[in-house]
Amino acid sequence: MEDTIEKFTHLLANLSLSDNKQQVLESVKPALSGLSRHELTNLLTHPNINLVSIFDCLNSPNEAQVEAGCLVLARLLGAMDPALVLDRYGDLMLVGLNYSSEKVVLLVLSQLARCALDDDVASVLIKRGLLSPCLAKLKGELGVAKEVISLVVNLAETSPGLSAICGGNTDNMSGLNIEVLTPACQQLVQMTQDNSIIQLRVLELVVKIAVLSEERLKAVRNTGLLQQLVNLAMDTNDCLAQLAGVELLTLLALPPHGSVWLESTGVLTGMARQLEEAPNNPLASVLLPGLVKFFGNLAHSRPRHILVKFPSLVTSLTCMTDSDDTTAQSVAFETIGFIGVSLEGKLALSEIGNRMTNCIDKLEQLITDSPTEVRIRSMNAFASLIKLDKENQTPDMLSLTESWYRRLPSVTNIIVNIVKQPFLDLRLASYQLLLVLARQPWGRKIILRQPGFIEHLLDRNGEQDKVGREEKYTVLETIVDSGEAGDVVGEAVDQQLRLYVRLGPHFIQVQSQVDTEGME
Repeated sequence: MEDTIEKFTHLLANLSLSDNKQQVLESVKPALSGLSRHELTNLLTHPNINLVSIFDCLNSPNEAQVEAGCLVLARLLGAMDPALVLDRYGDLMLVGLNYSSEKVVLLVLSQLARCALDDDVASVLIKRGLLSPCLAKLKGELGVAKEVISLVVNLAETSPGLSAICGGNTDNMSGLNIEVLTPACQQLVQMTQDNSIIQLRVLELVVKIAVLSEERLKAVRNTGLLQQLVNLAMDTNDCLAQLAGVELLTLLALPPHGSVWLESTGVLTGMARQLEEAPNNPLASVLLPGLVKFFGNLAHSRPRHILVKFPSLVTSLTCMTDSDDTTAQSVAFETIGFIGVSLEGKLALSEIGNRMTNCIDKLEQLITDSPTEVRIRSMNAFASLIKLDKENQTPDMLSLTESWYRRLPSVTNIIVNIVKQPFLDLRLASYQLLLVLARQPWGRKIILRQPGFIEHLLDRNGEQDKVGREEKYTVLETIVDSGEAGDVVGEAVDQQLRLYVRLGPHFIQVQSQVDTEGME
């Protein structure tokens, strides 16, 4: 180990003196690759090892040198304890945040993200003044802004980080006094005034903090930034900004504490009003899918409550399935499938009655004659809708899923034809739908009784792609495990199915050939 330390010390000394720093940095890489993580950690904690000379290489117009320096530092710093990284090189990282190279900024942000995972280290990060310059990088390129968001969300999971970012103590969101907020929060509020792009980045950041827990939602609410988001989603004249705001509110609605807050503050009522008025909006084609996704996410976790309290969702879904726009139809059916994937969702949708079955009737054409992506999305949505876990397979529920499936009289033929086509992405969607059928008694009978289909599935030459073979195997394995195949297709075919499953998805039949040439 002493030899390694001496060699590495010599390399670092050469780096400081060399006119060709890139060449020296390149020579460091193989020296590092031969060390285990344990050896590397021991090396970096040695008092004679100092990485300042490598940091110095990052402030250069030579892009190749900067890239080589970043690669070496990423390897070295990644092997160090985050607390030690911050203690030894925190000042240098602060300087690095102001370098022109995006690679350097990304390196620093990724290292600080590691430091933001522990309360004590996060506290040091804040005290060393690193938070504010990191937040300023939200104004940078998109890749840098994403790293900032990741770092600050990590920081917000710690107590010191949450206090620094969302500190202050006010519940008055409409008349917020910015002076009561922490410097970091003031900085975020001021950044929202720059332009709509920066505003959306700040709002994305605070929403990702708010979804972490109820405590963090309350802290974010007290900054007034959530009210900005609500205003953006409901009161702006900028259609694209409004749509982006709706998408962020959708993210906030996913956890229970988020959806409860949205309902308790009247936001849901306002959004429902927008949903009702969307058909009269000249930009309805842009806004309506986002609004439907928003309520669909809420209805996924509380289906009956949302469908009953906000009937405009059902009305909008019906209108969208009737649309000539296949994209709007896809969104509607994906929303129906997302709501109906749970038992509670299926029951809530069944209570809608004819409006629900009329929507399903429109699905057949979408699966049959649409662009490939739309067909895949439609099949996936239908699979979610009729999926029924074994523990929920009561006679009534099995009858319900079967009745929905049979609303599409030609869908079985469509699936069979797709499985025989050379388009893997379509075949995978068909296999997923077949698997949903194979897990229900009525569905297994449909598969087994389809003329010639089981023979096609048993043909190992019929599926050439590895993932396709695995998906097909899962379908056949599910049928075999049910123990019902023999009663439907007879003992001989049942034995073929069992042999197929026993041999696995990738078995290849080797046929021996005898050369008879010259034996006559």
